[in-house]
Amino acid sequence: MPLGPVASGALLWVSQHTGHVNRVAFSPDGSVLASSLNDATVRLCDSRTGRQLETLGHPGPVPAIAWSADGRMLASGDVQGDIRLWNVWKHRPATCEQVLTGHSSWIDALAFAPDSGTLASASWDGTIKLWNTSAALGADATGAYLLQTLAGHSDQVSRVVWSPDGRTLASSSRDQTIRLWDAVSASVRAVLQGHTAGAKGLAFTPDSRSLLSGGGDGVLRMWDSVSGECTRVMQGYAASLDDVDWSPDGAQLVSGGTDTVVTVYSIDRATAPRTMIGHGGLVIGVGWSAGGQWLASSEWDNAIRLWSPASGASIEVVQHPSDPENCFYGLAWSPDGQRLAAGTNRHGVFVWDVRACPAVGHA
Repeated sequence: MPLGPVASGALLWVSQHTGHVNRVAFSPDGSVLASSLNDATVRLCDSRTGRQLETLGHPGPVPAIAWSADGRMLASGDVQGDIRLWNVWKHRPATCEQVLTGHSSWIDALAFAPDSGTLASASWDGTIKLWNTSAALGADATGAYLLQTLAGHSDQVSRVVWSPDGRTLASSSRDQTIRLWDAVSASVRAVLQGHTAGAKGLAFTPDSRSLLSGGGDGVLRMWDSVSGECTRVMQGYAASLDDVDWSPDGAQLVSGGTDTVVTVYSIDRATAPRTMIGHGGLVIGVGWSAGGQWLASSEWDNAIRLWSPASGASIEVVQHPSDPENCFYGLAWSPDGQRLAAGTNRHGVFVWDVRACPAVGHA
């Protein structure tokens, strides 16, 4: 649904569906935006025009979605613990090739391996499951696609992420630990301990050598992904950290949380952590643009902010024009860095053309 100018007029479109949007994710080529909703659907939209392409149904709310790196598959997980694997190749009508069952509770995160052949799922049942997605496409639903169940966490598993080289899977949990799993043997290589509250956000550096974690204790920890040693502890405020993201060059990281600030850390410690102040509420999502020249952050209190990480200046603020109680949740940049998407609790998905922002367009 087109919407009139908001702030500088950079808003491209707003989705027509309403309700709580849990996650948004661009396809690898940036042409399709997927969103998962509490209304038991996954919506696929043309990322440039906002035209709704398809609605994919689930029996219940959908907390998690993930694209395969080759763009052939979209996985979606629901609160019942089931995962649907959709064949979305070449923009033909998406078909549900398999319903992967085995979890007994809410799916909180999904992640495809870099080669797209394996899908990892994290559940509130305390386990991670690995699925053979290559075999699942077009095959019979015999239940033979479950490769491994990774057990060891003693509470809900919040996130799973693969290292860029595909050798390691990391998982975080409310049990305050992070586990590193060997991708070949599916065995735990290290249990990382140090957080004093539930661990949540996870991100590998581009070279796969380090892992960043954030949690409810307001602390960022950096870990050596081979030895499991904690190499750095970063704490600026006593806050719960909701999201973290690496800069594309791996030299900086950004965090957002309950302290209402966006914090940028230099990994080489050449400069002190820099805080960007302007949000009035909980910062739920943070993300670097593909080129690293811009940062975006989403806020509980109806605001998306665009920042210059070089200067720390807030260069753009957009809000819903008529609903101050709107909340912005997770956000995602398109692969080319020209569009920014964010989910909301009441108004579907917003997508902005970042080039229309005066500060960006003249940069």
